[in-house]
Amino acid sequence: MLNMNKNKGSDNWFLRVSVLAPLAIGLVTFLVFSGVLRNEFVNWDDDLNFLNNVHYRGLGWTQIHWMFTNLLGHYIPLTWLTLGLDFVLWGMNPAGYHLTNLLLHCANAIVFYFVGRRLCWFWLWPRTLGQIAAGWL
Repeated sequence: MLNMNKNKGSDNWFLRVSVLAPLAIGLVTFLVFSGVLRNEFVNWDDDLNFLNNVHYRGLGWTQIHWMFTNLLGHYIPLTWLTLGLDFVLWGMNPAGYHLTNLLLHCANAIVFYFVGRRLCWFWLWPRTLGQIAAGWL
């Protein structure tokens, strides 16, 4: 009788890595950059963007119209929307703004993992060890 579960262990390992790797990447990214939560606003451009700018504060129609029509520096309506959401959630507490930025960095690290895995999968999957060895000859 054939054993249909002979690859179950390797499939289980692949599933665990597929789930645990992105979680580990997100957690490590969070831990490495979590020190930012203790920081204040910086004196680089935060005074112009946050402290002295009342136009982005909120998600009302007036603020959304300003976010999509202003030319304060670059045209960045998505950034202004996230900053407006930050203001609604956190007020002018810099830790909230930093937390949002930190979570976006964690999400980007996880997305980068999936893109890299997908690129490597398409490159490695069709190549067997024999094909790779033959390429060296």
